[in-house]
Amino acid sequence: MTTGPSRGCGCGCDGVRTVTPLEVHNPPGRDVLAHRVGTHADFLSTMLARLSGPAHPALRGLTVRDPGDPAVALLDAWAVLADLTDFHSERIAAERYLRTATDPRSLELLGRLVGHRPRPGIAASTFLAYSLDHDPRSGEDPVVTVPAGARSTSVPGPGEEPQSFETAEDLRARWSWNEMAVRTRRPHQLTADRLHARRELFLSGTANNVRPGDRLLFVFSAEKSADPGQRVLLTVPHVRVDRALGTTAVGLPGPELPSLAALLEELQRWITPGGDAPNPRPQDSPVVSAFDEDVLGPLRADLDLLDTASELAARLAETVERTREAREIARDHEPVARWFAQLEAVLLGIAGQARQLEPPQPPEEPAEEGPQPAGGAGLHFALGIDRLVAGAP
Repeated sequence: MTTGPSRGCGCGCDGVRTVTPLEVHNPPGRDVLAHRVGTHADFLSTMLARLSGPAHPALRGLTVRDPGDPAVALLDAWAVLADLTDFHSERIAAERYLRTATDPRSLELLGRLVGHRPRPGIAASTFLAYSLDHDPRSGEDPVVTVPAGARSTSVPGPGEEPQSFETAEDLRARWSWNEMAVRTRRPHQLTADRLHARRELFLSGTANNVRPGDRLLFVFSAEKSADPGQRVLLTVPHVRVDRALGTTAVGLPGPELPSLAALLEELQRWITPGGDAPNPRPQDSPVVSAFDEDVLGPLRADLDLLDTASELAARLAETVERTREAREIARDHEPVARWFAQLEAVLLGIAGQARQLEPPQPPEEPAEEGPQPAGGAGLHFALGIDRLVAGAP
């Protein structure tokens, strides 16, 4: 501690002025929190100063300040203890704030205060391609096994460290598989039910001679007694050729859109409580009850006022946002959160169908305004002064 000449009393001490506790000030927005009230030197200087202070007259005779003296060494030990305690107190205080906390557990607990839960940690993973050497002496292509736990080390880039990875399970390998290309497509098992759910079919090759407007007959059963639904005739709306991948995407007609009345009826069934609802509501849930009163109730009352599909889509957009908020509130209660998630999916589906019924129209151009009177004539017309000037009654 630096002292002025006026602080000494001639006995070799640093005077009676104490240093600790230091004043601490933390302005907003700091990344490092200042919480220490002193260091080892500050604590030792304060204790030595109190030896000469008037508060402890019994210690005035202890004028020795030699660090080797047992009394001064005892004060030095307590200064070390105070320094360590103050250091760890500062670290504990820093863990109480999001900006200064560094311990993962502290960050997790702080996040819980606002409902945040971190995702569970996962191990790093990568894709490995093994290449086998061919033994020309054997003349065979045997199957070998790369055992689980086989370690591979990455080649680090500048300033990086090598990373080690281990296989999770046994891998079968052959020398002939070194040249095996990556499969970008896989065969699809097509049925009559799946056909109506698809919007495109991918055919191998680019010279299939399929054009928009062609009619394709899908025969899923050649039996004469088969159901008529096993033979489907569809018109191709569009064709897209991908020469890079060597495929042809053949478009399929989409399903017929429901009417506005059908959409309103379907929405009524989902948002009306009762035994006929497709998604039964969780019982005794205050979140669901409040949501029905504040959101679904007004929506049921507005159904008769929605005359166009665009009005329905706009009205459901607000309901979907409120549904997401309620699902987030109820995420700790799995049955309630699952109910809100299913309701949100239904509302999004109905809103999407409503937009397809009536696509948004381009904004209308503003009507051209007629010529305005020059100068300040507008005020004359507004006050009727023009009629007075002209002698009108």
